[in-house]
Amino acid sequence: MPLFQKGLALVTYLVLEGHPHHREHLAELLWGTPDALGNLRVELLRLRRRGMTLLPPRQPMLALRCRTDLDDWEAVPDHFASESELLEWLSVLRGLPLSGLEDLGTPAFGDWLDAQRSALLDRVEARLRRAASALAARRDREGVRLVVARAEALGLELGVSLEAPDSAAPPPPAATLWPAQHVQWREVLAGAQERPQLVLLRGEAGTRRLMLAALTQGTPWQTVKVHAENGAALCQVALKLQLQRVAGGNGPTPPPARRADSDSLLELAELLGSIPVPLLLVLHDPSPEDPWWTPLVSLALDLPGPLVVVVTAPIPGPAADPDRALAPLLRRVAGPRLHIISLPPLGVEEVSGMLRERLPERTPALEQDILAMRLTQCSEGSLPYVQALLERAPPAPDYRLPAPVSEVLLSTLTSRTPAERRALAQLAQVYGPVTPDLAAALLGDAAGEALALGVRLGLLVPVAATERLTLPALGVRTPDGAAALAFAHELTRCALAASLPAGDREALRRVLARALLPTDPARSLLYARRVGDRVLEARARAALPPWRALPQGEGLGPRPQDVPPPPREEHPRHEQRTPGGYRLISECGVLRVLRRGPPGPAPLLTLTWGAQAPCSVTLRLDLAPPPPSADTWPPPFALGLRAATGPRQVYAAGAVPPHEEGGVLHVFGGILPLGRWVRLSLPGPLTELSVRGGQVALTLAGAGITARTLSTN
Repeated sequence: MPLFQKGLALVTYLVLEGHPHHREHLAELLWGTPDALGNLRVELLRLRRRGMTLLPPRQPMLALRCRTDLDDWEAVPDHFASESELLEWLSVLRGLPLSGLEDLGTPAFGDWLDAQRSALLDRVEARLRRAASALAARRDREGVRLVVARAEALGLELGVSLEAPDSAAPPPPAATLWPAQHVQWREVLAGAQERPQLVLLRGEAGTRRLMLAALTQGTPWQTVKVHAENGAALCQVALKLQLQRVAGGNGPTPPPARRADSDSLLELAELLGSIPVPLLLVLHDPSPEDPWWTPLVSLALDLPGPLVVVVTAPIPGPAADPDRALAPLLRRVAGPRLHIISLPPLGVEEVSGMLRERLPERTPALEQDILAMRLTQCSEGSLPYVQALLERAPPAPDYRLPAPVSEVLLSTLTSRTPAERRALAQLAQVYGPVTPDLAAALLGDAAGEALALGVRLGLLVPVAATERLTLPALGVRTPDGAAALAFAHELTRCALAASLPAGDREALRRVLARALLPTDPARSLLYARRVGDRVLEARARAALPPWRALPQGEGLGPRPQDVPPPPREEHPRHEQRTPGGYRLISECGVLRVLRRGPPGPAPLLTLTWGAQAPCSVTLRLDLAPPPPSADTWPPPFALGLRAATGPRQVYAAGAVPPHEEGGVLHVFGGILPLGRWVRLSLPGPLTELSVRGGQVALTLAGAGITARTLSTN
């Protein structure tokens, strides 16, 4: 039932109090003005018009007794029949209790609100702990993870282990996955014993939380955390409640009246200074555009230690806006006490190490490396996703996004309005580039605002049809004036797209099938097939370029020659991710080229040499794009070779017709075997390697492929 804000505050007060209150007390509490009783009468009239007959008219005492949504939520049994049922139960907890009532009454009402919120959080924490314990007893580790993650989002600690009694081996510690970052972290904690330190922790949301939990487990450090993007009012209330719990009886005496907003930071500083144990103050995903939190960080750094303030953020992408960068802002606040720790997505070497504990002891090294490549490609290096894949028996790729991973990905958008989240989910129905015209077809006049929001949040990045990098460097530059945007990460797009009801997704696919027909018939055909529109499907197929006759024989390129695996070389790992979704990892003397992309045509990745080019390349293909067909344009391929200004010889899962794309003639080079090390040699030097595929896992080796010196094309 929709209520006016004051009416909502009045109903909330009466229900939670549970006993009658005099009208004069309620008027003074909620208005505190000379006409307070008149305002109360108006509000009571509004409530009666909305069917709230539980408030007796013309009585001095008012009371309201009824069940609350929290009562119903607490009463749900612990026997969740499925993961979706558990997620539905957890979805009620979207923020702090009583959010939105902070500025609706007098300071006395604010003090009452703080006390009630603390009591309600205690109830929520106890109920979540009971659910997590029941799930742990049933050895439902995924269920425990979901409950613990939701508790952490509210700043609650359940004290329930994620590990079931006889579960498989626990995930490797942070020191194993990120040894250099682990050393950095230990140095920060040592320095914090003398003076507070500030850490900018970059990485995927789930990875950051697991890292913080792993590094503080078994230590005296206590953690207090909030999602800073929720805004100043809610975050300050949440911090105050958490700090009071940690301080116990050592906190400052609460003021007799509620403090003004200008004094709330000082109150938090007093609480921080009273904490008797080493403390981690974690601010998740603050925005440089709303820097309410910077005075808090500055105050915290002036307090005595041991204290570490941790600001978390995603790793900025290749097209990140420097005006939104947190590092310069934090450097102005902390100076030399700022430490930047980045947790890159897991590479093949890290995933292979995690696999070692899950595979039979005598698994061949090649088989293990191939599986590690496939898992890394499927998961995009997401630690929670890799952990979910490793729990399969045996471990194997699964492109269905696990529910806990989707929860983590979408948790960074909880502070956005429902309309904003819906607009982003609508844009996520687009496979590949999103132009302004295409967005307008989906969202109408709201398209520009939605695109701008996606760019601000780092979800959308400018993309080009061709992405060029120089070997052995791994720099990438998006051409100026790129007219299209695309989702920076396919996992995020998948999670957002799935958040819409199935009927809405179907309707949007019909819109996209029609909107793309004039400019991109290949993608139009893809959507027409999804919705079963035979007429539109025929029109899109007719608009595709003519499919020339397929070449006969084995192809025009050099034949693959079997070779032994390249020698392992120890050098620092370096990674680059292109806006179009290609992930290139230089490690152990090889270059891994991975992409998990949406259905439909893929951008072209070209790798050229800035110095002397080799005459051969050693490679292993573990996952190839599907065979080319007349319905896909331009045709995908696993590897292209080009010498000087000659044609691009492309190796694919099937024969490729000769065609011209981007001013370059493409001819069929041949078919590469899967899972074998081979070498391709040309008479003269190579000038370019290329890839075009939605799903690719390719390893390159040889002269000029990797180097320690990096430069940008």
